[in-house]
Amino acid sequence: MPNKTIIMRKAWMLSVVVLWAALTGQAQTGRISGRAADPSQKPLEAFTASLLTSKDSGLVKVGLTDRTGLFTFTEVRAGTYLIMLTGAGYAKSFSKTVDISSGNMEHDLGQLVVNPQSKELKEIAIVARKPFIEQKIDKMVVNVDAAVTNAGTNILEVLEKSPGITVDGDGKISLKGKQQVMVMIDGKPTYLGQAELTNLLKTMPSGSIEQIEIMTNPSAKYDAAGNSGIINLRTKKNKQYGFNVSVNANYSQGKYWRTNDNFNLNYRNGTLNAFASSGYSKGNSFQALDIK
Repeated sequence: MPNKTIIMRKAWMLSVVVLWAALTGQAQTGRISGRAADPSQKPLEAFTASLLTSKDSGLVKVGLTDRTGLFTFTEVRAGTYLIMLTGAGYAKSFSKTVDISSGNMEHDLGQLVVNPQSKELKEIAIVARKPFIEQKIDKMVVNVDAAVTNAGTNILEVLEKSPGITVDGDGKISLKGKQQVMVMIDGKPTYLGQAELTNLLKTMPSGSIEQIEIMTNPSAKYDAAGNSGIINLRTKKNKQYGFNVSVNANYSQGKYWRTNDNFNLNYRNGTLNAFASSGYSKGNSFQALDIK
């Protein structure tokens, strides 16, 4: 019969190994922060901060600056990035390259100066275009079509880029670091399990959604008991009268190929508006994990 002391020693060593693995696994993500200000050192509030990959300027995450001009990106994976700051009446501003790597996971960029746009205009064009992110009193609104990078993606990928939302490798959604988020479609709960919800969001193309409403502190009209916030997906409604059909097909090629297709039906008359949609998504992905 094995010695009890040896068993306890092995169990203790196993616990240490598991704890070490958990700590080193958490250390694989970093943090980038900074402050936006104008040339007079005045903080710029509600400016859009975009986290971009330095290699191809691909959008990774977006956020808004607070009253002090502060922006923060957490759980940033290892790699090299840029911060782009944009706001109405100001020119685009880019930070220096930031390298998230082992032993260098925390970066404070300090104050980033954003210059006003030149007032010398040869021609004035008024374009009614919504911003990518709108901060309202009770919620944050993401206008999906306002970002070109959302074309050909699915809703789960758009959520991963949205402020305050984190999507892990299994498709679990967290809002401000808290799970048990209620996902709604047009104001109605989905009532789906985690696996079913992930599959649904993967098969919904971004072109079928008009807005994403993010509510960290839902109002009294929502039954927010047992969840950590609400994400409401507002689908596009065809306002043309009669019977309408639309088909969307997307194909992308990286290391592996991927397709994301959608079929929509809509009927509208003076008193009735009925619609239905069906989506199909297929593709492979890979993940590389380097633990030191």
